Parts: sequence; structure tokens; C-alpha cells
Amino acid sequence: MSRSEYRSLLLSFIDRAGSGLVKTSIILFVLLMLAQLLLEIDAVRGLLSETYRLEGSMLTQTGNS
Repeated sequence: MSRSEYRSLLLSFIDRAGSGLVKTSIILFVLLMLAQLLLEIDAVRGLLSETYRLEGSMLTQTGNS
């Protein structure tokens, strides 16, 4: 394999990998925004976050203290 063939293969790989990273970043960003928007809805927040459901409730100790 000559140097120019290697360079050509490397550049095409970098272009494909870069394109994949950009697409993945955009998809993850959209999913993050969707999750944040869902957490704004009280009913959905209760399903997604146990901490939200338990907020303000008393904890009970079990066992001998």
C-alpha cells in the first residue's frame, strides 16, 4: 500500500468517524432535552424519579437501634 493510498483511506475513515460522532452527539442532545422536558411534567416526574415521590415523607427505621 502506497503512502497516498494509506492517506486516502485514513482521511475517508476520519470523515466517516467524524460524521458518526456528530450524529451521535446530536441524537444524545435531543434525548437529553426530551428527558428534561418530560421531567417538567409532574405525573411523568413521579414515574421517572423515586426521589421526587419520596420527597417530604418520613423515613422509618427498621431493626433494633
